[in-house]
Amino acid sequence: MFPNKLKYKTLLFIAILTCLFPGVYSVYACDQGDNSRKRDRDDEEELKNNNEIKEISNKRLRKNLNEEDEQQPELPPELEERILSFLGKRDLLISSKVCSRWRDITYVVGKRKIIELDKSNIPLTQENCKYITQLKFPFSSLILQSCGLSAIQVAVLMTGTFTLTSLDLSNNNIDNLGTAALGNPTSLTSLNLSNNNISEMGARILLVRNLSALVSLDLSDNNINGSVEGLRNFTSLTELNLSYNEVDGAVGELIGFTSLISLNLSSTNTSNDEVKKLANGNFHTLEFLGLSEIDINNDVIQTLANGSLTRLTRLNLGNNESIDDTGLQAFTTGNLTALTHLDLFDNNIGDTGAQELANGNLPALTYLDLENTSVGTIGAEALINKFSHLTYLNLKNDDEIIISEDQNRLKSMNLSLQIEFE
Repeated sequence: MFPNKLKYKTLLFIAILTCLFPGVYSVYACDQGDNSRKRDRDDEEELKNNNEIKEISNKRLRKNLNEEDEQQPELPPELEERILSFLGKRDLLISSKVCSRWRDITYVVGKRKIIELDKSNIPLTQENCKYITQLKFPFSSLILQSCGLSAIQVAVLMTGTFTLTSLDLSNNNIDNLGTAALGNPTSLTSLNLSNNNISEMGARILLVRNLSALVSLDLSDNNINGSVEGLRNFTSLTELNLSYNEVDGAVGELIGFTSLISLNLSSTNTSNDEVKKLANGNFHTLEFLGLSEIDINNDVIQTLANGSLTRLTRLNLGNNESIDDTGLQAFTTGNLTALTHLDLFDNNIGDTGAQELANGNLPALTYLDLENTSVGTIGAEALINKFSHLTYLNLKNDDEIIISEDQNRLKSMNLSLQIEFE
């Protein structure tokens, strides 16, 4: 109750003062009003200033974000280029979208790296191909496997201004017109046209082009018959794949190919005499040789084993049914000491042949494929005992399981060896 009485007395006292001294109270009230309005004005001014400061800050931020390319780089361009050069292909592509300066730097770096654009297994129309030609980010390797391409799409692709060093158009249908549509891509170092319905005419069109920089060429799985004319003009090739074509006389075209590292003539019309010329020729740099399905005989094996191919590390002699146990005796005294991979699948080889291999001069052998041969437990045991460093041995047989109860024992002889039985 007391606070209420005090409140009423105070109000009454103010009312009396107002009646007795109206001027004094009005001045006091005005002063209080002026002070209140001044505080309001000050608050408004402060709020306005804060808003202006925020707007200026936002403008500066937007300027930094939208006009960052106009700023001086914090690092010298040479150093930025050096740093970006360590990025992988994907990260380099992402970096090219950060700003125009990095776009330019990644373009320079990309010209030194093989930046890969892979659109394989996607059906591509002419419009799709035109879009690829208009891409701005740098790429020098284009992979378009199984895209349903014809000669028309190839012609569209070749209108692009990009500089390609590697082109893979395998598993399409560009045919002979497609080889003509390629034009003269002088910067190409690698070209894969495997499985494209190309005949000898298309190969001839291709091989008269100015492809002086080409080091890798794949024409496998096409319809090329007869000799491959013009091939001898590509002496800079290090990799050549002519497999699964009915070509003949290819070895004669390769005279002078002193830098050849990989050569695949599997399932071609290459004769035994040609293989002998190859084995005794000037192909000292050859490391891979594919000779499966060409019906070579034991005499050729003898020539190969004792020829000049001393750098050979991988040799495919699969599916040559004329090769039997007798032919493998050549490996006992041969020169193929660098051989690590040997394919002898689908040949007429049994335990005796496996034992001959075990006694062979093959100290580096780690991979041996004897699938669909007649090698059994005796031959397998001889191989495992001799080649303690062997990591893969294929003894599968489609007709019957020659090795059955001895599988676990054979595996236990070399725990690090992967043995395929069935």
